[in-house]
Amino acid sequence: MAAVTLMVGIIAIWGYATLREQAENIARETAQDAVNEMQRQLSLTPLGPSRSNQSQETETLGYGEE
Repeated sequence: MAAVTLMVGIIAIWGYATLREQAENIARETAQDAVNEMQRQLSLTPLGPSRSNQSQETETLGYGEE
């Protein structure tokens, strides 16, 4: 009976360690996918004034205002 209990304990510890490792891998992959998606979206965002603002006064972002 003690041997069966010991085997069940060892299997439980091994199973827990395996599940924990898989959860870490899934979390790492999910985080990397989120970072990659954010980088993709930022790379598609235009820099500088938009075309609709070209005919209007440029934005100063607070510089040179009195």
